[in-house]
Amino acid sequence: MIIESYKINLLDLIILAPLAWGAWRGWIQGFITQGFSLAVLLLGIIAVIRLSGFASTVIFPRIGVGSEVLSILFFTLLFAGIIFLAEFLAKIVALMVVNVPLDMITRGAGAGLGFIKYVFIVGVSIVVFELFIGKLVLNIHEIRDNSIIYKQIYNLMHFVFNFNIQPIY
Repeated sequence: MIIESYKINLLDLIILAPLAWGAWRGWIQGFITQGFSLAVLLLGIIAVIRLSGFASTVIFPRIGVGSEVLSILFFTLLFAGIIFLAEFLAKIVALMVVNVPLDMITRGAGAGLGFIKYVFIVGVSIVVFELFIGKLVLNIHEIRDNSIIYKQIYNLMHFVFNFNIQPIY
């Protein structure tokens, strides 16, 4: 049977949890807040990619540090800061548009944008995990290869941001 070939494993459930949370937060906050938050997040991810690339090629060699681990750590810290900034600015926007009524269309669109926002957050986290921890954990490849969602999000991040990573097929 075709359906039996698609089995959701524990890793898929772990990935689905923040995606469901993002959709729920989008439903609560609405389209305007989630749209602004998603825009800030995407611009922030692009800025973090550019800044971490600049830091690893220009700044780190000048101060005598050339570790790949430090580069990934720098990217991770900047990414965490961008997530915090996106959420903070979204709260400010939510306070400004507090009188806008949230009808079903606005809530549904907000849920969709919240889901997409968390796809990007989880996706970049997966890429960082692959770069940093994936090399250390040997049996992660078996778990990863049996996952349905992991590979799709990883390949989406490769396609959207053109990370210097190999796609997983």
